[in-house]
Amino acid sequence: MKKLIRNAHIGIAVSIAILVIGFWPAHNSEDAVVALEMIAFFTGLGVCLGLSFRDDRAREKRSRREP
Repeated sequence: MKKLIRNAHIGIAVSIAILVIGFWPAHNSEDAVVALEMIAFFTGLGVCLGLSFRDDRAREKRSRREP
C-alpha cells in the first residue's frame, strides 16, 4: 500500500509540474488551458499506473526467485 501511495504522489507531482510550466504560455486561451489540464491529468495517471505496474512485475520476479 505504501508503494501505491508513493506512486500516486509522484503522479500528482508530475501533473503539477506540467501545469506550472504550461500555464504561463497558455493562460490567455481557455481552450489551451483545458487542453493543458487534460494533458496533465492523463500524464499523471500514466506515470502512476506505469510505476505501479513496474512494482508489481518486480514483486513477481522477486517471489519467483525465492524458494
